[in-house]
Amino acid sequence: MSKSSNKIVLIGMSGASCSGKTTLARLLTKILPNSWIFHQDDFFKSESKIPIDPTTNLPNWDCPDAIDFTKFIKTLRHVHQTGSLPDSFKSKERLNTRNDTQIESQLESLIKQLSNRITSSINNLTDWKFILVDGFLLYWDMQVVKELDIKLFVQADYTTLKKRREERAGYVTVDGYWTDPPNYFDTMVWPNYIKCHRHLFQGNLVTIDKLVVLNSNCVRDIYTNLEMAAENVLEFVKSNEACGMLEENKVY
Repeated sequence: MSKSSNKIVLIGMSGASCSGKTTLARLLTKILPNSWIFHQDDFFKSESKIPIDPTTNLPNWDCPDAIDFTKFIKTLRHVHQTGSLPDSFKSKERLNTRNDTQIESQLESLIKQLSNRITSSINNLTDWKFILVDGFLLYWDMQVVKELDIKLFVQADYTTLKKRREERAGYVTVDGYWTDPPNYFDTMVWPNYIKCHRHLFQGNLVTIDKLVVLNSNCVRDIYTNLEMAAENVLEFVKSNEACGMLEENKVY
């Protein structure tokens, strides 16, 4: 939690490409007041600076060197301190359209229920800001991890992720538009995902403290994931409210 304000909460929402993390983040903005999404994808380097894979001779958009981590971390810290983006910041992610309307409609009752629970359970709710940090490499760099108050990781199996990725039309980039060439998931996306997240799990143990792992192999998992995410936010806020009360009651 930021030092300048104990009311700004950064919620990490990470996972493989097409794991459902962005959809979950968007749904959480329907539940959490004063919330918005901060996209790691806005920090991809320009196409000319994306590393070239030596085996396939294709741009590797899925490795850590494709992201400008220096700029990302600097902006992330600014967001954690102020609750807003720098005035000069321009996001391209709003141009990457996703149709979540049907999912929102199906979850309307649950969204309302969770929203009411948050509203009725948190004191001085308007004092809090919730920023959903959405990115596929949030847990690669410990400087990023340290800025996240709540850490969620959405995972799915190989078959599910491949099917979803191959159904996606493409992505808006800094320079234009990227469409996956044939076999890109198998040669780039999946191998990089495994390589960059192997350190998170050792046997049955999760190596990052308080990392919450969510599964999204089937459509109905979104119900459980939304409830678990909202519950983690509520627990975090209530815990910090209690700590604040203890500090106020100290005798010096």
